[in-house]
Amino acid sequence: MTDWREQAKAFLVPWYLQTSAHHKDPVKHAEDVVQALEVQLHQTDPEILTAGMLHDLLEDTNATAAHIEEAFSPGVAELVQAVSHEKGSHFDRDAFCQQLAFISVEAKMIKLAEIYANLEWMQIQLANESPVFQNHEPYLRHVEIFLGMATDPI
Repeated sequence: MTDWREQAKAFLVPWYLQTSAHHKDPVKHAEDVVQALEVQLHQTDPEILTAGMLHDLLEDTNATAAHIEEAFSPGVAELVQAVSHEKGSHFDRDAFCQQLAFISVEAKMIKLAEIYANLEWMQIQLANESPVFQNHEPYLRHVEIFLGMATDPI
């Protein structure tokens, strides 16, 4: 295990222990996103991988970008902010997806890795006949909008 990975995991766990907002194992999901960054997108940059590990922290916990910046770097905090929507599940998904058109290529890679990890998780859930969402349509629209702009220049 690399130092950045140990540091990110040690930072992540206490924040999630303070909340019950997560619907799946947040550490496993974070590791799945990092794995997608490493394997599918061939990323080795510790800043991108750390941000991938922390990508849901602002959405799901009381952590702030300032906490992330203090623990890691301004670059990691910027990447996490770029891929984060407002806290909770009642946010304007379409507006968030449109905002993704203007994030950096590095942040788009994190978002794409998150989508990949979510799709893998959904596939496992469906194979086990476990419900994933009550309504898949908003997530699919989110993915469709993002994929439509993922290759657009910034």
